[in-house]
Amino acid sequence: MRVQPHKPIVGANAFSHESGIHQDGVLKNKRTYEIMSPEDIGIHRSNEAGFTLGKLSGRHALKAKLFEV
Repeated sequence: MRVQPHKPIVGANAFSHESGIHQDGVLKNKRTYEIMSPEDIGIHRSNEAGFTLGKLSGRHALKAKLFEV
C-alpha cells in the first residue's frame, strides 16, 4: 500500500521543513523540531537537512542549501 506524502509521521513530507524558524532550529539541533529520526521508521531523507526552500525560508537555510552540494 502506498502512503500519501502529506501523512503525519510516515509520509515523505513529514520530515520536510519550509518555515525559516523551523529550518534554523533544525540546522542548530535536529531534535528541536523532530522527535524522531526519519531513518527510525524507514524513510530516507532526500537531502541532508530535509529543507524545501520557499518564500518563508531564511538566509541560514539558503546558505546551508548552497553549501550542501
